[in-house]
Amino acid sequence: MNDETQAEKLTARMERMKPSEAPKRRRGVNPYALSAVTAVAGVGVGAWLVLAAPDAPAPAPAIETASVSDFQGDGTGTDGFSVSRPKPQIVPAAPDTSEAERL
Repeated sequence: MNDETQAEKLTARMERMKPSEAPKRRRGVNPYALSAVTAVAGVGVGAWLVLAAPDAPAPAPAIETASVSDFQGDGTGTDGFSVSRPKPQIVPAAPDTSEAERL
């Protein structure tokens, strides 16, 4: 009797140790195909955005600049320019002694 129960236990244990059946293949969208479709769609949308972008605006007109000869010679080239600024007048403030007198 003991041998039979041991044999049953061994058989049950061997059944539990057997690998289960491989899971059935999931039906649905292949993840690799989904990734490829997403990448192609992203490239297509990006290309469309680049091609649909408006043209660059026209460059701004060039600004006339002065040359060195304008500032040399008779001195008329610097008319209207302020070479230096006057320094601000700082008036010294008298220290407040009311607090010191109160203490």
